[in-house]
Amino acid sequence: MVSPRHLFRVPYSLHEKTSLCSVVLSSKEIEGFELKNADPMNLSSEKIKNFIPNSEENEAKELLIQALDWFKEKNPEEEKKNFDKEFQQIKIENFSDSYLPPSIQKILQGVQDGKKRSLFILINLFRAIGMDKNEIEKRIYSWNEKNNPQLKKGYIQSQISWAYKNKIIPPPNFDKDYYKGIGILPTIEEMRFKNPVNYVVKKSRANSQKE
Repeated sequence: MVSPRHLFRVPYSLHEKTSLCSVVLSSKEIEGFELKNADPMNLSSEKIKNFIPNSEENEAKELLIQALDWFKEKNPEEEKKNFDKEFQQIKIENFSDSYLPPSIQKILQGVQDGKKRSLFILINLFRAIGMDKNEIEKRIYSWNEKNNPQLKKGYIQSQISWAYKNKIIPPPNFDKDYYKGIGILPTIEEMRFKNPVNYVVKKSRANSQKE
């Protein structure tokens, strides 16, 4: 679990090398556990336990809020540092799609995997460069029509609404595994600019100087 290359095992999934099953145990069963108990051929319907815990509505939300409040209380200087570095929105005049980085243009062609992360990238990029909200919604819904399968419109609307209730933040940098996780490999040129916002700004300025 400590190493990033290790994966959390879904209960009752099989190990790819041993073919043993990730069985669910109670605390009393741990001491007497043997490998033969993880043999999927020995599992009967009576031995399979319900591993999904009982939960209440908004339970995870409350836990997250408590965690954020705890961090805020324990790290007041960290919050002040983040506030001092608040991102300032940039307004790109006469915006053209040609200013967009290749990675972003590839995402806009539609994706099969990583649609939610792609949505996060697009919303934050479009907001960061000063794009109008109506234009953002138009572009996002047009992009979603190219996805297979598509995201639910209700989910997209909730993400856009959530973004506008919070401060503007730039999309993830190109050097993050965020893009690789959705099958997008930033080009060498993009890596030089570090962030999609920087790329758009540089391309916009270069075009203005050319004109």
